[in-house]
Amino acid sequence: MLPKIFIADEPTTGQDWGSCRHYLEMLRELNRKGHTIIIVSHTLDLIARYCTRVIVLHRGRIVLDGPPRAVFAQRKILEKIGLAQPYVVQLSSLLSDYVPLCLTLEELESYLTSLLRSGAR
Repeated sequence: MLPKIFIADEPTTGQDWGSCRHYLEMLRELNRKGHTIIIVSHTLDLIARYCTRVIVLHRGRIVLDGPPRAVFAQRKILEKIGLAQPYVVQLSSLLSDYVPLCLTLEELESYLTSLLRSGAR
């Protein structure tokens, strides 16, 4: 069985990080091979890292829809419906004078390393 659409509902529940990462990497590979992957999760850090499109629902309605970077930039809208930006997005927002909005620690590290190497202050 290899369906065209996979739905993963709260895939991190009860998982250690290694198992979760392995599972999500497997889903990412299936997506690269043409399968549609739908992840339902309140773990926005996971969504920021693994998803290419984010749809935020509130009371049965679509509130935000788009690429993770665009959706997670909408801090006020997210807060209004009781969601917080992923931690890395929050941190990069605090550093917005120096780095763009980042979705992963690796991305933030890369920008900060580049800044340090360039001697920027």
